[in-house]
Amino acid sequence: MQFASIDGWEISLQCREVPHFPNEYLTTYEAAAILKVSNKTIIRRFEKRVGVIDLGSGEGRFKRRYRVLRIPRETFEKFLAENKIQ
Repeated sequence: MQFASIDGWEISLQCREVPHFPNEYLTTYEAAAILKVSNKTIIRRFEKRVGVIDLGSGEGRFKRRYRVLRIPRETFEKFLAENKIQ
């Protein structure tokens, strides 16, 4: 079984269950490791969901927007339930 280590936590890459994290928010990299997708995919999927916190900078005239999201665990679990393959 393969594992990914994120912030000292071992996450199994074989399952799609949400591991128990000590804090209530997931980073985009943690969510991407759980779902086996890229960081950009997570940002696109969660940027407009209710409860997600955007800590990044806004887009200026000569500067691109920098995205930093924090995803509540409840929102992530709800996303998994909505997109569950039967």
